[in-house]
Amino acid sequence: MESNTRCDILLITNSFPYGTGESFIELEIPRLLANFDTVYILPFKMRKGTGELAKRDIDPRVQIVLPSQSVIDKSIPSLNYLFPTLLLFCRVFFMECSDRRSFKKVMKPRNLLLTFIRTYRGVLYKKEYAAIVNRLPLKNHIVYSYWTDAWLTGILDYHRRKDKNRLVVSRAHRGDLYDEASMQKYQTARKFIFRYIDYVFPISTSGYTYLTERYEELKNKCKVHYLGIKLYEAHLNNEPPAVSAQFVTASCSFVTKVKRVDLIIKALARVDRKIRITHHHFGDGPLMEELKSLTGSLPENINFVWHGYKSQNELYDFYANNPIDLFMNVSESEGLPVSIMEAMSFGIPVIATDVGGTSDAVDASVGYLIPMMPDLAEITGLLEKHIVLDTAAKQQYRRSAKEKAFEKFNSEVNYDRFHEDLYNLSSWE
Repeated sequence: MESNTRCDILLITNSFPYGTGESFIELEIPRLLANFDTVYILPFKMRKGTGELAKRDIDPRVQIVLPSQSVIDKSIPSLNYLFPTLLLFCRVFFMECSDRRSFKKVMKPRNLLLTFIRTYRGVLYKKEYAAIVNRLPLKNHIVYSYWTDAWLTGILDYHRRKDKNRLVVSRAHRGDLYDEASMQKYQTARKFIFRYIDYVFPISTSGYTYLTERYEELKNKCKVHYLGIKLYEAHLNNEPPAVSAQFVTASCSFVTKVKRVDLIIKALARVDRKIRITHHHFGDGPLMEELKSLTGSLPENINFVWHGYKSQNELYDFYANNPIDLFMNVSESEGLPVSIMEAMSFGIPVIATDVGGTSDAVDASVGYLIPMMPDLAEITGLLEKHIVLDTAAKQQYRRSAKEKAFEKFNSEVNYDRFHEDLYNLSSWE
């Protein structure tokens, strides 16, 4: 992207570049450095002790700004912040009650308490944020929140009072977007956030539809911007890899309840005993040991391999050197899975549940979409159906998967488009 006017950008994350989460941000960093003068990153949810987490190896030109205190660990309200919390809470509360749907949700005692607690944290975030932006040598900067999180309540309250012309934008993924993806089935302060934010960028068309149908405030300030994947030399062969001699499947996700890796195991257990399948799972999580015991009872024709956490380079090396016939994702809820984009870029067809923005990547040309609550027999049936396809049909699925990944999910193209939109939206001269 070329621009005669350059500016700084302040990217707000949970903990990136510390720890192992938010790994998909890594690919956007080089494009941020190419498109903006100075890139600042504020990991706003750094808890006590998280400074001891490993810091990822990112470009030294990125300026990391650590908060002076852990906001989310301050769960007991301080009297010093009680009055500003009450003022902000009243504004948030009355805006939430301005339509019938929000009123019914916010008036539930648990949600009312949650709204107050998050408003209190919003006041703490506001205080911390004000101290940070006032000490940084920012010039014509954009505030870019990677998540539509509670910290936006404080940030937006600061800017509506102190710096109204500052461009503040946010992405929206899954847990920060859909009510049903939150533990309380309710996202707090949405009306307030969407009234005062300049733009929201959901990562899928499903997210866009969800937001614009529910919030009139976003009618003219919401646009889809996909995340992306890096396309390495290994991707650039004209022809996808040959079909493997033995049928091989793969999955890549945290091993948590919402990812439902157990459904993959149970579906594989039902496959005809004459069919031999090796399944590779990448990723770890709290259910790892429990599900390892479940795979121990699989029939002899199924070989389930647990790889645990792997870096992106390690995962890509495996995909490049081990032909895989199908990628499987049976999550109960998703944003738009980067894991699916990555698999498709290697010409791997996909079986996936039709949740969140998955349909932006998976259609009948690249694989199989199944209902959110799939029948095990349906998953097994699709596996067996794909196994008996002739080589030409399988290769066509592979070509289509690869072509779609290149067309829609090239990280350099997608992030440059996104940053260009940020420049076009900016209000400075």
